[in-house]
Amino acid sequence: QLDVATERQPPATQTGATFARHAGCAGPEASECLRALTPDQILVAVERMGDDAAALGLVVDGHALTQTPMATMRAGGGARVPLIAGTVADEGTIFLSQTLIPDEEAYHRFLDDTFGDVVTPFILVLYPARDFETPWHAAAAVFGDALFTCPTREVMRAHTVRGNPGWLYYFGHVTGEGRRRGLGAYHASEVPFVFGTNA
Repeated sequence: QLDVATERQPPATQTGATFARHAGCAGPEASECLRALTPDQILVAVERMGDDAAALGLVVDGHALTQTPMATMRAGGGARVPLIAGTVADEGTIFLSQTLIPDEEAYHRFLDDTFGDVVTPFILVLYPARDFETPWHAAAAVFGDALFTCPTREVMRAHTVRGNPGWLYYFGHVTGEGRRRGLGAYHASEVPFVFGTNA
């Protein structure tokens, strides 16, 4: 998500107003009210937003954010601090329903719909369905690498090329939940191990 901020300021403003309403912050004191929210109150407000919460995210507005974080890092910006970042072996499984991609034809459609029919043939060279347990596993691998693994590695390259210390981790342990649901080492399953908490 570091490189997908949008420049759609009016929709972002509307989303902000929706969030403020669900957080109980309205009127001329809304800004002060929002700044005073606790993390728990923010999470509750996001939950109350329901489907509208999908619009929350980075917005390049020219004021608070002049470019995406990834663009900043590519240009040599960013904090000069030690950084640890990582991914899990099966990042994409939790995001794709297994019934969505029951066969190879559905896998090809998924790639066309997600990445475009011009790019699909190149992806199929690297992720042919025959190399995976099922076409769904192939789709999950593509999705996880595109959205998480590759961007994480790009962040670390941009960070360390300037001499900053950085470490990548790759988590492959399959928890009981991952085994029960057939998701493998799914997205965020490493959180309890990294931070020692389920929160």
